[in-house]
Formats: sequence, structure tokens, C-alpha cells
Amino acid sequence: MDGPAGDEAIAALVSADIVVDRLPLSFRHPLVRAAIYDDIGAAARADGHREAAQILAAQGSDPERVAAHLLRCEPAGRLEVVELLVDAAHAAAARAASDSVTRYLRRTLDEPAPPGRPGELLHRLGRAELARDLANVLVYTGQSERADRLLDDAIAGLGDRDPDLSMRLQTMWGEIDDQADTARLAALREQAERDLPGARPLRVYLGFRAAGLGENVDTAADLVERGLDGTELVATESSDSPASSMRC
Repeated sequence: MDGPAGDEAIAALVSADIVVDRLPLSFRHPLVRAAIYDDIGAAARADGHREAAQILAAQGSDPERVAAHLLRCEPAGRLEVVELLVDAAHAAAARAASDSVTRYLRRTLDEPAPPGRPGELLHRLGRAELARDLANVLVYTGQSERADRLLDDAIAGLGDRDPDLSMRLQTMWGEIDDQADTARLAALREQAERDLPGARPLRVYLGFRAAGLGENVDTAADLVERGLDGTELVATESSDSPASSMRC
């Protein structure tokens, strides 16, 4: 509801002590919410969750917030649902929430994903996540060169199929020599300008690298500040993110 009709409805709900009189709207008590939710028919609930997911996705909301509604809808064989769930799986993987990754991916198989896509999704995400975990082990056991070779292989295997995940893996590279890896740095800085969640930790990574290579302090600070993106990096990345433990 928009306009006067929506205002009147909100006022009636506040008067009945169902919702609190402040924005954003919320129920007065979880029991009230549960009672109203349970009183809605299953089909109507599914339709409501589907509409909520569409609205949130159109607003660019957190992928996992969108997925929370999609998981409550019946599969309908829609490609856009598969893509939204894959985005949520990437977000969950970035914060090392393996249970959530598995839940979102299983739901894509129920949708179902287009022919040939299920195996690709499971293999791609599984391999990349395994590479990241193994690279961490190698780094913390003093085997940085092996970690870098492993990451190079994983990134090459991804190709152009998952730019966001590729960027996240690249933030785990070790030292970059200012002579031998000039081309690599230039390519990374170009990628860091892309409008993808993985660009934030990549910018932080590049900021640390710039400082380590003795570049202009303003350049390094700008990269880190844009990577932090206010509070967005902290809000969307977990302590497992490479951005939280850069190797300078």
C-alpha cells in the first residue's frame, strides 16, 4: 500500500498494538509475528516470500537476505532464482558459512538449474573453497610460494565464469615484486574497479601492496578507504576474509 491508504493501515496496526510506532516497521512481539505468519495459507506465504525476494533483489539488498525468502518458496524452474541463490552462496562462502553455502546450492538443484549447470556450480564452488582453505594452511605453515601456485591454478580453472570469486582468491596472493609483477598489479587494479562485492577486499589488498612497494601514501590510502567502503566491507565480510589479515 502506498500513500494515505498505507498510512491508515499502519496507524490501525499500531493502535491494535500489533506493530511498533517507528520505522522500520516491526512486530510488537515475536509471538504476534508467529501467530499472524502461521495463520496465512501456505500458498499465500510462498507468494509473499517470492514478492519480498523480488523487491529486495531490485533494491540491491544483501544476497543472503534475498535467499532467506527464496528458500521459503516452491521451486518453479526460474533461472533468476538460481542466479540469486548462487550470489547468496558466494556471500556465505566469503564469511566461511559452509552450511549456508550447501543449503543455497542444494536449493538451486531443486529449482532446478538449467541442464549442465548443477555439476558446474558444485564443482566450481567446491574447488575454489577447497583451494582457499588449503592456501590458508600453506601460508600459516610458511609455504607461501606453494600457496600462490595453488591459487594461480584455481584462478585459471575458474576462467571468466566467476569474476567475484576469482577476485577473492587473488586477495590471498603473497608478495608481489615491483619489477616482475607490474602487469599483474595493473590487471588487479583494473579488476578492483568492477562493481562486485569481491572488489572491496581486493582494493584493501592492493592498498597494502601499494604501501609495501613504497607508492604514494595517498594512493594506498585511497585504495584501502574505497575497499572499506564505509562500513560495507565489515558488514559483508567475515574475519575469514583475506582482507582482515593481509600479508605485506
